[in-house]
Amino acid sequence: MYGGPYHFNSVQEVFMSILRSKNVNIWLLAILVVYALVALVAPRGYGLATFGNLGQALLQAVAVAAFLLNAKLAGKHRRAFWVCLAMGGALWFAGQCMWVYYEVILKLPVPNPFSADILFFLHTVPLIAATTLQPHAELTGDDHHFRLGYFDFAMLLVWWVFIYGYIVGPWQYVELDERTFGSRYNFLYLAENLFVIAAFGVLWLRTNRSWRRVYGRLFLTYAVYASSSYVLNVAIDNHVYYTGSIYDIPLVAAILLQAYTALFALRTPLEQEPALISVASQNSWHGRLAAAAVISMPLFAFWDALAESTPDSIQHFRLLLTLACMLLLMLLLFFKQSLLEGKLISLLQESRNSYDDLQRIQGQLVQTEKLASIGRLVAGAAHEINNPLTAILGYSDLLIEDNQLAAEQLDMAQKIRQQARRTKQLVQNFLTFATQAPMRMRPLDFNLVVANGLQLQELDSGHKDVKSVRRLPDSPVVVNGDENHLLQMCVHIFNNAAEAMVGAHGRGVLTVSLEVNETHAVLKCRDTGPGVAEPGRIFDPFYTTKAVGKGTGLGLSACYGIVRDHGGLIGCTNLPGGGALFEVTLPLATGQPLSSIAVAHSGAR
Repeated sequence: MYGGPYHFNSVQEVFMSILRSKNVNIWLLAILVVYALVALVAPRGYGLATFGNLGQALLQAVAVAAFLLNAKLAGKHRRAFWVCLAMGGALWFAGQCMWVYYEVILKLPVPNPFSADILFFLHTVPLIAATTLQPHAELTGDDHHFRLGYFDFAMLLVWWVFIYGYIVGPWQYVELDERTFGSRYNFLYLAENLFVIAAFGVLWLRTNRSWRRVYGRLFLTYAVYASSSYVLNVAIDNHVYYTGSIYDIPLVAAILLQAYTALFALRTPLEQEPALISVASQNSWHGRLAAAAVISMPLFAFWDALAESTPDSIQHFRLLLTLACMLLLMLLLFFKQSLLEGKLISLLQESRNSYDDLQRIQGQLVQTEKLASIGRLVAGAAHEINNPLTAILGYSDLLIEDNQLAAEQLDMAQKIRQQARRTKQLVQNFLTFATQAPMRMRPLDFNLVVANGLQLQELDSGHKDVKSVRRLPDSPVVVNGDENHLLQMCVHIFNNAAEAMVGAHGRGVLTVSLEVNETHAVLKCRDTGPGVAEPGRIFDPFYTTKAVGKGTGLGLSACYGIVRDHGGLIGCTNLPGGGALFEVTLPLATGQPLSSIAVAHSGAR
């Protein structure tokens, strides 16, 4: 068992060495000539029977191995085609081994009817399945289609077993009648082989290039086999056949043609061609044939019930056979239907998810347009507000510089200037947040950005019951980044925490801290809300726990992208006592003097 791959690779190397030989066709022809000479010259007896049985079994094993090698080297879709051919050859090989057991080991004549006759009959069923696979075309089918194909093949096999048992079986298993069995078996087997020949003939005529040559060789192979097997079976019924006789020469030729076709496919680049029918049409036809197989069985039983000349024992056998095969087919149909329903439910779920995603995208587009309009409105309003603010600041500075003012008037002027500066900084924060600009990395004070983000969050009237606790360092924290994008990231995180607390309890405490180590700045945002249901998915696009229309699930995903673009990390965990913790880690701008930071500090906090 452990040496399986090694042995298979050895077989592959042997076949590939054979393919490199330019005389492979001559060798196959020489084998046929030698077999024909022995069949014509050698006398009938045990030696000829041994030579004929072992020779046919060995050659058939070579053909099966060649088909399997094609299956190993082919893609998934083409592999099924070569596996079906190998299965047909394997059933033929199994029947031939039973001939070897009787005539070579037991040294007994093979009886007629023979128990291996059903193996020879059923070996054509995988060939029929192979003709429907269209290996010349790369069909776009997934594993689901291949699983359905297994059920279709099983139903096809059951139906042919039923046909064999109904037409031939009574005279093999119920009332032994060699002549009736022989005539019915020969007729049914010939009809089955003619179906295979016709199918490969259609493929041969409707394809081109390399695959047409493959189909043509398979057509010739099974045409030779069908004619030789029919003549051989008639000879068996007339008691003139013996193993190794001239009747076996065309049979051996068919076996060699199998091997030659497989070897030809191995050494010939098989080009892709258009499919004769689509995967949907192919599956539809398979389903119709399966339904026809189920419907046909009661019709056979009904026909047999009307035949008054049929013996009761045969009618009873056919009735039991029909019920058993119908039960098997219904079980296969049930499992196939279950598989289809599972796939349908999966597709419906995927469609629903896609529809929900489209709705979210549509909502996001509308929201983006609204934000863009609000941004333009804020920019215009801020510009208009800045003009009188500048005048207020100018006049307040003049008043403060006037030495003739009383102490009470000077205090009022200083308060006016302080509030005007605060208003001006607030307007500047609005402009920074609303402006959508390309990312420009430069040294900045991350401490100031966090403070400005908290200021914008506190202005939200919907968060008035949320208390903010700041734990920010007194000195600047210098990082390389884009002020606008980092401010948006902070506002998104703070608003997300505030909304979670308001939605759960109506109030809460938002604790924002900024810690600094030797290489990084760590922003921590703690809330007293209900926590996050799936912390591992919180930064996924379109993931949201809010009601429909309340959020698109893109805010935290955008934060993840901003932090990643800054070379940092962002994470989310649930706290043991309740609430969630967001951590943002950004690398410090090492070696950067504070004087290069182009951020105003006055009036920020």
